[in-house]
Amino acid sequence: MKQTYTNNYFLLLGLILLRSGQMTSAQTLSFDKTEYDSGEAIVATFAGGPNNRKDWIGIYLSNQAPGSVASRAYLYVNGNCRGDKAYRSGSVTFNSASSCVTWPLPPGPYSAYFLENDKYTILDGPVKFTIAGSSRGDGTLTLDKSSYYEGETITATFTGAPGNALDWMGIWETPNGGAPSACIAVKSARSRNYTDGHVDGTVTIHTPFDFGGTHVAQLLMKNGYCDIADPVTFTVLTGPTSRLSGPGGGKKVLFMMMDGVRPDALARANTPNIDSLILNGAYDGNASTNSATFSGPGWSDLLTGVTTAKHNVTSNSYTHDINLKDWPSWLDILETEDASINTASVSSWDLVNAAVSHHIDHRVMHDGYALGWDTADLKCKNDVKTLLADTDVDALFLPFAYTDELGHAHGTLARETIEYIEVVDGYIGELVSTIEGRSTFSSEDWLILMGTDHGRTTAGGHGGTTSDEKWVYFLASGRGSAQGTSVSNASNVDFATTAIAHMLGSVPARWNLDGTARGLRVSGASGSGSTATDLRGDHIAAGSQNAGGQKPGTTTVTNCND
Repeated sequence: MKQTYTNNYFLLLGLILLRSGQMTSAQTLSFDKTEYDSGEAIVATFAGGPNNRKDWIGIYLSNQAPGSVASRAYLYVNGNCRGDKAYRSGSVTFNSASSCVTWPLPPGPYSAYFLENDKYTILDGPVKFTIAGSSRGDGTLTLDKSSYYEGETITATFTGAPGNALDWMGIWETPNGGAPSACIAVKSARSRNYTDGHVDGTVTIHTPFDFGGTHVAQLLMKNGYCDIADPVTFTVLTGPTSRLSGPGGGKKVLFMMMDGVRPDALARANTPNIDSLILNGAYDGNASTNSATFSGPGWSDLLTGVTTAKHNVTSNSYTHDINLKDWPSWLDILETEDASINTASVSSWDLVNAAVSHHIDHRVMHDGYALGWDTADLKCKNDVKTLLADTDVDALFLPFAYTDELGHAHGTLARETIEYIEVVDGYIGELVSTIEGRSTFSSEDWLILMGTDHGRTTAGGHGGTTSDEKWVYFLASGRGSAQGTSVSNASNVDFATTAIAHMLGSVPARWNLDGTARGLRVSGASGSGSTATDLRGDHIAAGSQNAGGQKPGTTTVTNCND
């Protein structure tokens, strides 16, 4: 009896420990080496995972932690950037064939982590390793001036760069406490631009409005933080905002987007300002993406007006084989066709800066990784509000990014996601009011565009090809739109075409864009008055939207081209 009691006791204890998770196998991550040559394949082996399709391996700079900044490279446990099959154990290979990897990684120290289900829960890590190679170039960097006003263009001349497509110049607020050192950056750059693969040449950057004080510019290798040249310090003074001075008449366009907001999430939120734009515009609540449902391809579609087949952006890493030179952004096209058009992009993600060239008139990034995405969104909104109030800006792009972070963390229709959509609606109300308050508003023909880069699953993920992940919306509003109508069969590549058609009257055929101009006012049609009701209308009561994401009160029009 004693032996039976003892056996039962240990059996019961074992079941309790198993239930509590104390006897489950530990999650592990290991690498095949601790030091790699530049460009050498890296093999990561994992075991004991929770068997989710979106469990992943992330590589970070050695002083960075998951969730605080973007990973330098990542792969899901099935070895690709889709995460379409679950594994508890296995291995993945980081190399030039991995489409979601920025490659090669620049020289320096790194840390890798085994992470759970597309989130930042650490299963194992950090695993430390090093990429060997020179961490210092022998180039030169000079600036055209030692001090600049806020918003003014900085022109930097460089020599002796390695000639990589993703060599770049970044600006940090102070020479200490944030700028790169020994291939590591404490904080992300506030503004940046690429050398476009030149060995010798120039780079230009526009300084943001809240950028006063002492700063440092550095020329760096391969989208990393290893120096090519000695850093250069300079001063930013409070003052004028480049050449965008004084409000003026004519055609104008403001293109805004909320990252990863599915139309039914937009419909569920209480958004009186967006509702007013829909009521006084042309709307499609059942539009679809053409490219992979990652942010990189989606934003590239929105900005260029062509699909992945042309711009070749397939993931959230802008690698050497992308083709944004031949397929530039709609802002760059406007600038090329008519240099008198004042163009501006204010964003929080460096991939947007990479897709919008430094040739436009005002190009600013408030880094969401460094500031927090909600803070970056607010700063971007305030910059655009200043441009709308005080300058003769003609064409603006403004993305809001925090919606995507909340969708991943909480779900597409979660309270946190919906509440932030309502916050952005308040920002949009401020911007519309600022437009209507311009001294030259009566002589201006405004078109306001709104969309999103991709849909998502209800759980919050995206990257696949399901209808939910491809489900987006198209909105064109204001005096330049076919007010009170709806459009059908819209796509993300239609935004750039629509903006260009509004500004120029048509889209020059030589650009060979994939999109169709949609929702524009037909020439000679009514609805060209100049009162504030051109942009705002009666409030559509919350909850009045239908389940399909299409808001009510509109008639259907397929295309309304100028």
